[in-house]
Amino acid sequence: MTGARPDPISYNTGLRARTGYREEALARRPVRTIRAALPASAIMVRMNPLLIRCIIYDVGGTLLYPAPPVEELCAFAEQAGGFTLPHERLVAAFPDLRHFFAQHDRPLASLWASPQRLGAAWQAYYATALRDAGVEAPWEHLLTVGAAINEWYTHADRWAVYPDVAATIEESHRRGYRQGVVSDWGADLLPLLHALDLTPSFDFVVTSAVAGYAKPSPEIFAHALARAGFPAESCLYVGDTYLHDIIGARTAGLHAVLVDRDGAAPTLDCPVVRTLDGVFGVIDGVAPSRPITSG
Repeated sequence: MTGARPDPISYNTGLRARTGYREEALARRPVRTIRAALPASAIMVRMNPLLIRCIIYDVGGTLLYPAPPVEELCAFAEQAGGFTLPHERLVAAFPDLRHFFAQHDRPLASLWASPQRLGAAWQAYYATALRDAGVEAPWEHLLTVGAAINEWYTHADRWAVYPDVAATIEESHRRGYRQGVVSDWGADLLPLLHALDLTPSFDFVVTSAVAGYAKPSPEIFAHALARAGFPAESCLYVGDTYLHDIIGARTAGLHAVLVDRDGAAPTLDCPVVRTLDGVFGVIDGVAPSRPITSG
């Protein structure tokens, strides 16, 4: 089964594009226009710290990041494909991840809810990178190698936990919060989290592949709320993308915080933190959100 992951090259080089073309288009528009384009339920509601009873996390870019260096990925691709691959050319050839997947995600949020379609998209993503890097091989062979790379990423040793995750989980437990996960990911997420020793920390894990819905659809958050046992206004969602995480969560009635680890987010109408444990400052009201501008 497939798992959601950011592209390995941009994460390891610190150049990850934080938004896809749809989100970039939103970011370039005046914030007043963005608000006008969103349903009323997606507009931020002031948080009452006394009501927060549950924190729900995104996974890729929020809890985990892909660990293998570029050289390790290239060596595996060469072994799987039986060809020589110029490493620097592969680095340059990887398509923009969010743009590539947005082209396959029609209608919006349907791709991540289908393990079969998602697996095919990952195959095509890696095959496209290999082709554009100059690998001369039939397309079907490149797809086979792409499938092998996709499966390679399902192993726990291909992933690392951000350094601030343990302290955040511990503080949440200290405060008595329930904790869970909502992620656009395949059915392999639960064993992956288990292998990384994270499952004991969570009361529930909801994936798009199992729920049959993907972010920003409110239905996937409804699944999480049912597992959490609290109303939406008592739950806080933390993720690293504006459209899928922030708008998705708020449309479902949850509070939402954007974690912007590289400081690349524009001014948005939501709380923005640089580290995961910054959510407690938001909850306690000592870390004000970056406010929406009236323009």
